[in-house]
Amino acid sequence: MTNQNRQSLYEKLLKIIREKQIDLTDEEINKIVDAYMNLPDVRTEKVARLKALIESGQYKIEAEQLADAILAHRKDIAGLAH
Repeated sequence: MTNQNRQSLYEKLLKIIREKQIDLTDEEINKIVDAYMNLPDVRTEKVARLKALIESGQYKIEAEQLADAILAHRKDIAGLAH
């Protein structure tokens, strides 16, 4: 994550904290941001489970469900969901 992404994450978190009236210090907020930034990009356990399902032919998904999930995710990332 870049410094710009980190700053954006910090600002979004700060906004939520203020809206919910959560009592956290700057140091605590920075720890949360640091922990988030250090999360792996890939959830290896989930990837392995899905890979096994796909290889065995047991993984089925409806195209419409997939499209809805993609659109919902994009709206959430763009801050449009609420």
